[in-house]
Amino acid sequence: MVVVGDSQVGKTTLLMSFGSSSSFLPTLLDDFRVDLEVDGSIRSIQVSDTPGFSDYDRIRPFVLQNASALLLCFSMSSWISFQRAETFLYPQIRSCCPKAAMILVGTKLKSGDSAIQVSTDQATRFAQRIGAIYRQVDIGDRRAVEQLFRLAVTEADKKNNILNSQGTAFPFCTVL
Repeated sequence: MVVVGDSQVGKTTLLMSFGSSSSFLPTLLDDFRVDLEVDGSIRSIQVSDTPGFSDYDRIRPFVLQNASALLLCFSMSSWISFQRAETFLYPQIRSCCPKAAMILVGTKLKSGDSAIQVSTDQATRFAQRIGAIYRQVDIGDRRAVEQLFRLAVTEADKKNNILNSQGTAFPFCTVL
């Protein structure tokens, strides 16, 4: 599973909420594993985090190439982050991993109604256009974040149809 998004959209905070927040300190490229219960079985998910700055755009394809699920993040309070997701990140993602399941994730919901620059309708239309599922997530709500990651694993299972020994899907997952 790969988490992709512009700088300052909350990717690292999302990962800190999902993983072991006390031991995760972001650097240039971080990998860790998190166990997550999905449909009654424990899944070990590989997570990778890289910076969202455009200076690191050349690193992203190397992390993306093995992804089975993608979380494409943007800030609800930043039209620029939404535009970058639509015009740059999404095309880069699809060129690197065209078959990966994708969830478009709107973050930074607590910025106040006046700060919201991207409507739910705009994000939903974009998600439909690219064949993604759209979710808004309060990245400070661990339960909501876990549900998001469960959804990503389930969608990767469906899309990739990778089966484990019990006959249920079991994807490789990375987060950028």
